[in-house]
Amino acid sequence: MKLIVFLLCLPVILTDSDVSMFGKLYPSNTTLIYENTQYLSGYIPTNIGILQFLTDFTIISNFIIGTLPTQIGTISSLSYFILLNNQVSGSIPSQFGLLSELVCLLLDGNSFTSTIPSQIFRLTNLVGLNFANNKMISGTLPSQLGNLSKLTELSGMVNSLSGTIPSQIGQIITIRRVLSLASNLISGTIPSQIAKISNLRRLYLYYNFLSGSIPSEFGRLTNLLYLYIGENNLSGKFPIELTLLTSLNALNWGSNSAITGPIPTTISQISNLIFFTSCDTSFNGTLPTEFGRLGKLVSLTLCGNSLSGTIPTEM
Repeated sequence: MKLIVFLLCLPVILTDSDVSMFGKLYPSNTTLIYENTQYLSGYIPTNIGILQFLTDFTIISNFIIGTLPTQIGTISSLSYFILLNNQVSGSIPSQFGLLSELVCLLLDGNSFTSTIPSQIFRLTNLVGLNFANNKMISGTLPSQLGNLSKLTELSGMVNSLSGTIPSQIGQIITIRRVLSLASNLISGTIPSQIAKISNLRRLYLYYNFLSGSIPSEFGRLTNLLYLYIGENNLSGKFPIELTLLTSLNALNWGSNSAITGPIPTTISQISNLIFFTSCDTSFNGTLPTEFGRLGKLVSLTLCGNSLSGTIPTEM
């Protein structure tokens, strides 16, 4: 029988002796959950490896500090390691790569400063990988990223990642919830292979140094709800294929000053569009009257362009 232990009430400082006691009290298939309380402080003890039957480890929105012990890699039964919104720093242990049963590795909102260990890209059972909002996670995304063929979520936003987005990202066709690499130092072009992730709902690539044109292949992402690619160095024209994205709720590609040309009249085909933001681009021509057919449109932001004419009465 699986035992789930919720620690949700009293202030606790986690120590080595706590872990030893926990290992004696709960020697079988066990989940440790301590979330959203802000009562737990201290560090993750180095003897955590004695919890050999631990399957789920969740600590959310507390005051855990220090570094992650490498002994985590000895807990072969671990399926979920969720450490969100704490104050853990240092390197992400390469020993995570030993956890072949790991399904979710969520490290959002800490202070890690290392690169992503290459061993993590061997974890072919991973469904969720999130290391966002650590600010100082650096390095590049390797081509081995494509090995994570079961991912439904990949988020590394608000870090210091550099290099290019590997084309092999298109091999992860299972991503549905979000693909987010926003607010990094990523350069190069946007891989057209992302269009193979046909069930993708949210694509966030804003605040990087991406260049080149927006792939016309993105017109195949017919389940996409949010496309945020602003604050880059993108160029070219509005790909007419994007007007095939009839499910799209929000399109933001502002502050890409080399995006030019007219806004196509087929914009009205994006019938679920709510937010359209394109400040500080170089669109020219007149504002299409077809914007008036977008019955769900709430916000239209076009400051800093070269548009001319009058605002259509249809709007």
